[in-house]
Amino acid sequence: MTSIELVTQEAVIKSEEWYQSMVDDITAINVETKTTAAVTVLHGKWEIGQKIYEEYEGRNRKETYGEGLMQSLSNDVGLSTSDLYACLKFYSKYQLPTFEKVEMELPEGKNMSWYKLKQEYLPDTKRQKKERSTYKISDVLEILGNWLVDEGLVIDSDVKEWVDSFEKLLVLKNK
Repeated sequence: MTSIELVTQEAVIKSEEWYQSMVDDITAINVETKTTAAVTVLHGKWEIGQKIYEEYEGRNRKETYGEGLMQSLSNDVGLSTSDLYACLKFYSKYQLPTFEKVEMELPEGKNMSWYKLKQEYLPDTKRQKKERSTYKISDVLEILGNWLVDEGLVIDSDVKEWVDSFEKLLVLKNK
């Protein structure tokens, strides 16, 4: 078959009502599957957090075993300690009788992913906030430029030009 014949055949297929119906059905199945999978992951993470809360926090084992308990658990179940702590935070924030009730309380409902929940809706530790804090290069350069002026190393009128030049240099270096 030539490429023209293939394009013509594809156009004919796409114009068929049964084909469009099949595309719509497959798309709906795909979206539902992804949503169901995301909700299943959240449910599992919430249950993990519940179990940790009941055994670790609820029975005052945190004071006895400290970080060692979470590290041992991490080694034995194959989840990182940060993920285990995130599960604990998730359950602690949403201590409801059932996960179905938790689902209704989630900011984005069934459209929530575990990653998004951890990044945007669970409280961070100071260390995590520090690791994720980001600044625009121009902001950092402006702060540095102002410091240079304060120290008398450059004059105020040179700061903007200096920041622009340095930004261009960084952009070129990162290409």
